[in-house]
Amino acid sequence: MKFRIEHVPEDVEHEVVIRCHAVDDAIRNLIGFLESPPRTLLGFESERLRIIDPERVFYIESSDNKVFIHDDRCTYQSMKRLYELERDLDAYGFLRTSKSMVLNVRKIESVRPLFDGRLEARLTNGETAGISRTYVSALKTKIGL
Repeated sequence: MKFRIEHVPEDVEHEVVIRCHAVDDAIRNLIGFLESPPRTLLGFESERLRIIDPERVFYIESSDNKVFIHDDRCTYQSMKRLYELERDLDAYGFLRTSKSMVLNVRKIESVRPLFDGRLEARLTNGETAGISRTYVSALKTKIGL
């Protein structure tokens, strides 16, 4: 897939044209992303409610009935449930990778197989995240394997 950016005068409305042979999942995801409003996440850190940019988030995990958002700066506690965040962030490259984790696929640096069909992802911040067998095929689809 190739793309081209064309600069237009300030008084001309932005326009996106998609030229394709067929509307496949990749095109549908792109359209979903373009149609969705900009997302922000909210999380508590040091008793303050913070606005979090999803692009900075590495992963979101559930532990002890609490949900935590991990980004490049800090860990925040979310008010939402894990499945709600998974649904909200699907178009932004996030994917469920285990019962207790949603991972930002764009932050994966490498993946290696483990025994029993699981995978281990190394993130760009050096951390590792496990991907359970149930979600391996979804990850492969999301990253284009």
